Amino acid sequence: MEALSTIYIESVKDMITRIRELDGIPDMDTIMTMEFDDGNAGATAPRGKDPLFYTNIKLDDSSDLPPSEV
Repeated sequence: MEALSTIYIESVKDMITRIRELDGIPDMDTIMTMEFDDGNAGATAPRGKDPLFYTNIKLDDSSDLPPSEV
């Protein structure tokens, strides 16, 4: 359980770091066409296996985030 917790926490930290990087780019077209080399051949799941969890992020800049959620 501790190993899974560590994997989850580190994954979320990486996601937050990426979101902060993208937040610094003012042009949405640039963001939407960026390519990322996040591949790590040693960390890929064997074929036929699902990831442990999925995340989904919806980009919506129509309203400001409250400071408590940043």
